[in-house]
This record gives sequence, structure tokens and C-alpha cells, in this order.
Amino acid sequence: MTTSVRRRHFGSVRKRASGRWQATYWHDGRLHNAPSTFGAKTDALAWLSAIETNIRSGSWVDPIAGKVTVKDFTVRWVAQRADLRPTTRAKYQRLLDGHVFPVLGNRPLAGLTPSAVRNW
Repeated sequence: MTTSVRRRHFGSVRKRASGRWQATYWHDGRLHNAPSTFGAKTDALAWLSAIETNIRSGSWVDPIAGKVTVKDFTVRWVAQRADLRPTTRAKYQRLLDGHVFPVLGNRPLAGLTPSAVRNW
């Protein structure tokens, strides 16, 4: 009887010299690493399964894109809106400068939660 090694179809895990497990996966042409290592191989595999589920369901958030701040995102968004009249653009800028940026402007998009918006 021959034994075969079953390979994962999504991502991979490897044991580091420290004895901890690192999980990595490819998505959109980029290699992504887990934000931390795992004490057990099963924990690393479970994390990969959760990421795969998020990708398939459409709820995956690019970890790099999530680091963009609210201010950087909104400045680019307003600049790309060719359909805005100058008065509307100026009004948006006043609202952002006076109300949004002082409180939420430096917050990363990934850290923007419904409770943070409610508290604002």
C-alpha cells in the first residue's frame, strides 16, 4: 500500500526554527503572510481555512489596502469624482476637514468599525 502526501489546495504552512508555524497564501498575484505565527499547526491551518472562506464569500479585505487611512482614501475618492460640481467638491472638503479628518482621518480603513463611527 502506498501512502500519498495530501497537499493543501489553498495556502501553505511551515514550521519555523522557533517551533512556531507560519501560514502563507497567494491571492491576486501577491504572497500574503499571517499577521503572526501560530503555536500549533492546526491553528495555522484553521486560519488559512478562514481566509479561504472570506475570499470565496467576497468578504476578504486586502491587509495592505486596510492600512490606508480614512483621510488618504477620501482625498483620492473626491479627486477621482469627475462628476462633482466645484461647489459640491468644496462642500465635501469643508465637511471632511471640519468633521471627519480631526477624529477619523488618521484611522486605518481596516480599523474603522461601526462603533467607531457611532462614537464619532
